[in-house]
Amino acid sequence: MARIYKILRTMADYAALNGDEVPPSMQLAVYEIPGGARGTEETLKRMVDIVRKSVRDPKRGAFLRGLAMKIIVDAGCKPKDYKCEAKVLHEWVRDKIRWTRDVRGMETLQFPWRTLEFGAGDCDDKSILLATLAIMAGMPARYRAIGADPDRKKTFTHVYVMLNPNGDGRTWLAADPTVSTAPLSWESPVRYVTMDLEVEV
Repeated sequence: MARIYKILRTMADYAALNGDEVPPSMQLAVYEIPGGARGTEETLKRMVDIVRKSVRDPKRGAFLRGLAMKIIVDAGCKPKDYKCEAKVLHEWVRDKIRWTRDVRGMETLQFPWRTLEFGAGDCDDKSILLATLAIMAGMPARYRAIGADPDRKKTFTHVYVMLNPNGDGRTWLAADPTVSTAPLSWESPVRYVTMDLEVEV
């Protein structure tokens, strides 16, 4: 695991070796989104779009694929042990990426390579990274937004990933990379509202 972490911290060097230019460390695009459930749906759609662009990115797609493979191989998952793959990808993002709040007053979404460079992000950033790594490992993924605040029962307050390790479309396991003690398949028992969106690439 230490070797992976070193790679993440030297992504600029990785790109330089391949003759690629790495954009500035922070790029910000500002969009206006509606409030309430419509705003949550729009945010999830933008998160799907980030994964789609990341998977297809000619400069960074191979790096993200390689990272997913390295995490799985280093963890010792046996071939076709897809639940093991889901477990180690979830745990890696959960444990290696520090939870950090958004820019104050703004819903901030990071591309996965930014989250890797920063080593930090909030629940949507960690979910984007996990969904990207899962897709790169051949695993279907979807986002799940929930509201768990008893004082704001109709307000969506959290997002995480649902993984379908076997790819059969039937058995989906929660993978919450924000809760530090959450194992694969755990999700908050308190969910006043729920919204799912498939990550289609």
